[in-house]
Amino acid sequence: MSETRREPPSRPELPAADFDWSPEKWRQEGRRLLDLAIAASTGWDERRPAPEKDADLLTQFREALPETPVPVEQLAGRIAEVLIPGSGYNGHPRWMAYITGSAAPITVVGDLVASALNQNTALWRLAPAATRIELQAVQWIKDILGMPATAEGIFVSGGQMANTVAHVVLRDFKAPWDTRRYGVRGPTADTPRMRIYVSQEAHYCHQQAAELLGLGNEAVRPVPVDERYKMRLDALKNMISEDRARGDLPVAVVGTAGTVGTGAVDPLDELLSVASAEDLWLHVDGAYGAFALLADDHPKAMDAIAEADSVACDPHKWLYSAIDAGV
Repeated sequence: MSETRREPPSRPELPAADFDWSPEKWRQEGRRLLDLAIAASTGWDERRPAPEKDADLLTQFREALPETPVPVEQLAGRIAEVLIPGSGYNGHPRWMAYITGSAAPITVVGDLVASALNQNTALWRLAPAATRIELQAVQWIKDILGMPATAEGIFVSGGQMANTVAHVVLRDFKAPWDTRRYGVRGPTADTPRMRIYVSQEAHYCHQQAAELLGLGNEAVRPVPVDERYKMRLDALKNMISEDRARGDLPVAVVGTAGTVGTGAVDPLDELLSVASAEDLWLHVDGAYGAFALLADDHPKAMDAIAEADSVACDPHKWLYSAIDAGV
C-alpha cells in the first residue's frame, strides 16, 4: 500500500537573522537602546506610576509583537510606543503600593554586560569569573546578616525560590530518614507527617514550597498573630505540642523579617529559643526586610538572623539590584 506524501507547509521568506554585529553596529544600536533605557528610567513628572486600565492594551501588544524579524529601529519604536507606556514604574517616586525597589542604573548596564558574556554559572570551569563574583557577593551578604564563615549561599530568581530552596534543605536535614532515597513518605508505612510552622501573615510561597516538595500544603501550619501582626509564641508552642501528641513530626518554624502585608517582624529572638528547645530548624523569610540590618535602628529581634539555620533575602529590593536577584 503506497503512502501519499504531503508536502510540508510553505513558510514565508524571512530575512537572515543578524547574529554577529560589528563594533560599529553595536555602537549604533546600543545608542538607540540606551535612549530607551533612559526613557524608561526618567521623566517621572510627566507620567503616572502605572498606566490606567486600557481595554486596547492587549490588542496593542499583539500588534506590536512581530511574528517575523524586524529591524532594530522598528523594534525600538514598538518598545517606545507600547511597552514603556504600558508598564508599571517601580522607580517612580509615587510607586508606593509594592516593595520592589527601583534598579540602580549601574545594575541596568551591568545586566547588559552580563548578557553579552552569557555565562552558564552551573560549574566553575564554565564561568570562572562569574562564579567567583557570586561567591564574593554571597560573602558580603553573609557579613551583612552576621552569619558565620561556614554558611553557604546561592543566588536564585527571587524570594519565592530562595524560600523553596531553604525548605528543601530543612526537609532533607530534619527528616529522620533519607528523603532523597525514600521521598517524603519514608521507608515504612507509619512515617510521621512533617509539620512546619509559619505566621498567618507569612508569604504564600511556604505553602507552595510544601506542595512542590510533596509535603502537601497542610504540612504548613499557620500560627495566629498578635495585635501587631507578629507570630504568637503561646499559640506556636501549643500547636507543636498538639502535633507531637498526634504523632506528627514538627521539623521547622519560619520567622518572617518583614511581612508583605504590614512589614511586621516576628519575634525572631524568641523563635530561636523555641526552635532550640524543640529541636526545630529555624528559617527566616527575610525577602522583604532582612537587609534592614544595615540600619542602626533596626528591630533588635532581627539580630537573631545571624543564628538562624537558613535565611532568604532579596537584593532586588533594598539593595536596588535589577530583578531577578534572590539569595
